[in-house]
Amino acid sequence: MTTIGDIQDLVRIIEDRPEWRRELQRALFTEELREIHSLMSENAKTTAENSKLIGENSKAIAENSTSMDEVRAGLAETAKIVENNAKAIDRLEVTVANNAKSIAETAKIVENNAKAIDRLEATTMRLTSRTGVNSGHIGDMRGLFASQKVVREAAIVADRMSMRVVRTLEPQDVIDIWNVGKAEGLTDGISKDYEDSFKNADLIIEAQSNDHAPRFIAVEISYTADGRDTERAIRNAEYISKFVGTPTYAAVAGIFKDNRIDEVLSDKPEPYDSERETRVFWSKHEDIGKPD
Repeated sequence: MTTIGDIQDLVRIIEDRPEWRRELQRALFTEELREIHSLMSENAKTTAENSKLIGENSKAIAENSTSMDEVRAGLAETAKIVENNAKAIDRLEVTVANNAKSIAETAKIVENNAKAIDRLEATTMRLTSRTGVNSGHIGDMRGLFASQKVVREAAIVADRMSMRVVRTLEPQDVIDIWNVGKAEGLTDGISKDYEDSFKNADLIIEAQSNDHAPRFIAVEISYTADGRDTERAIRNAEYISKFVGTPTYAAVAGIFKDNRIDEVLSDKPEPYDSERETRVFWSKHEDIGKPD
């Protein structure tokens, strides 16, 4: 049995026996006091929680303040960029206006030049009508005499290529070669212009090599040989080689040549070969001088 001798004994027992303290509180405190005590405990808990929330809100407010500073700095930078762009647009508008003025002036110059060119063309046409016929005839005559000279010297062309002439083909012979290719379907896809060009070849020589093997030589003739001549010679050599299966050589002959064709010319005869770039033999002939 517990003995209580004085108030101190009671306090010590209450501290040691929590259940006694609660029973004593129910006996001493009214219901209202007990509710106040409970409310105060809850309020203390709520206050602690609010203090925690206030601390968190303060931290968030501080972070938001920093973000706002960054936003304000960004807005200031954007405003500066917008201002610079506005200035650049102003300068661009001035440049466009100046260019428009320059374009208008240039258009006027072009118009004046066009009128001058029209007057020049009219003058040229009048002069051509007076002199064109004669100059055209002179060019045709020079080409004709060059062609006649080379045809007469066909043996010289073949000899320079280490071959001998069997005969020079007549137009009908050339047409016959075309018809052989046509019968075999080898002319399909060849344009009418190329067909006519082949049938009107300047000179086709049937020849023999030193070992008597059959050969053909497709010769294009011009007073001054140029790229058109080399192209026709190669094309004609290709057709003959394809149509009759005989090795065929491309050659150009004339008095002069355009230096721009030097890269496709050769002083060594080479037969047409579809597998590689064909070189064209160049046969130079002496100036025909003036026709008799």
